[in-house]
Amino acid sequence: MNDGVFRPEIHPKLAFLLTEKKRYKVARGGRGGGKSYSFADAALARLIASKITIAICRELDTTIRDSVHKLLKERIAYHKLESIFDITDRGIKCVNGSEVVYKHLHNNVDEIKGLQGCSVCWIFEAHSLTKESFDVLYPTIFRNKDAEIWIEFNPDNDDDFVMQRFVYHKDSDAIVVEINYLENPFSTDEMIEEAAKCKRDFPDDYQHIWMGQPSKQGSKLYPMFDEMAHVRPFEMDKLQDNTMFFMGQDPATSYYPFCVWIARIQRNDREFDYVVYNEYPTIGMMNGKLFHEVRTEKLCHLTLKQRATMFRLLDNTIDRTYPHIKVKHRAIDTRFAKASGAASTTLGGTKGLILTMADPENGGMMFTTPPEALIDVQKENIKALMSFDTDLGLIYGVNEPHFFIMPHCVNVIDAFKHHRINKATGSEDAKRKDPVDAVRIIMAMMEGIPHVSEVQKTKTQVVVNVLDAQKEMWLNNV
Repeated sequence: MNDGVFRPEIHPKLAFLLTEKKRYKVARGGRGGGKSYSFADAALARLIASKITIAICRELDTTIRDSVHKLLKERIAYHKLESIFDITDRGIKCVNGSEVVYKHLHNNVDEIKGLQGCSVCWIFEAHSLTKESFDVLYPTIFRNKDAEIWIEFNPDNDDDFVMQRFVYHKDSDAIVVEINYLENPFSTDEMIEEAAKCKRDFPDDYQHIWMGQPSKQGSKLYPMFDEMAHVRPFEMDKLQDNTMFFMGQDPATSYYPFCVWIARIQRNDREFDYVVYNEYPTIGMMNGKLFHEVRTEKLCHLTLKQRATMFRLLDNTIDRTYPHIKVKHRAIDTRFAKASGAASTTLGGTKGLILTMADPENGGMMFTTPPEALIDVQKENIKALMSFDTDLGLIYGVNEPHFFIMPHCVNVIDAFKHHRINKATGSEDAKRKDPVDAVRIIMAMMEGIPHVSEVQKTKTQVVVNVLDAQKEMWLNNV
């Protein structure tokens, strides 16, 4: 019976959210453990108890309001608290002046620094939290000496930043607990049945989804990838004539293709820098989700002509348009027909897709297929371009890599950071393979295309040879 008293339903292992004082309060575990409901009820209790601001954050999200906001609305309705909370599309306010605000963290320094008055910062789905965002966030939050950071997540990889920071490293200012559905007093019979089915049919998925174990056990394919060294902004409008621009596409039959754009910049007579300067689709196009989260879920309904229009826009756009950028070389995965099965026959496999895209009615965009052997060797070539003397340390212009990714190419960064080899099968994990494949496809194509400066050098030498020949003929005739 509802007697007008709010009684938050909080997992016993998470009672510390309201009963103890710690800077960091961390819960990890699988589905059904009661983390989100407990955090939501604890947040409502704090909002009611005194006038405070709670910031709810996620690393990459334009959909926080569709997830946590929806959860809070449901909990307010469940506890019949509508009379004391004003719910809008953008936030929640309590009659006592408390409020909930939502922020994403990635590349959002100015807004993060505006959170310094918060009493609680709840980081939702914190497996995607990066060190860069955390290093901006926590000094801001703790300007309020009584503030707390609440963190809840289901681990993705065993080297997630949040795992490194709070699970493997012991922090006296943190309470860290692990919970799962077997310990949740609020678990339903339906939930327990679903978990049992998953355990029986998909044991590896069960360990991750329900028991909260890291989903990717295996070695990183690019262990040398370092965001400090390899993620860097470039002012594309200031690049000189020694730059060429390329695009690569890892296609799909029903879902979104993944595309990457790379600038090849001549550093000196023998060396080039390679800069990933755009990607498609972006997290904005995927409603705040990383590509690997929706790669086998979100159907692509764009026509080939619409895709061509989007690709041409991304040829020239890095936050704003630079019309001088011309992409003359585009490559597509040579093995698409082999990998896609019968579904690709509607376009005749890779070659059929190339001819179809080249049709003016479909956008008139030309793609080539690099040899498979060249695509295969790019794995090691990219590793070599990423490498530098780590003992000496990063020194710009002296000791640094030759492969870079611009900060807004979030999916490519995520892929190079987490892409792995499965120990059991020895094959690359499919989850983050698409962005990496798109890069390899471009790199393979580049091997057969001389750089613009080399082309110009050849033309100049031809002119010199012709002039020398004409001069010799003139001297012989004198």
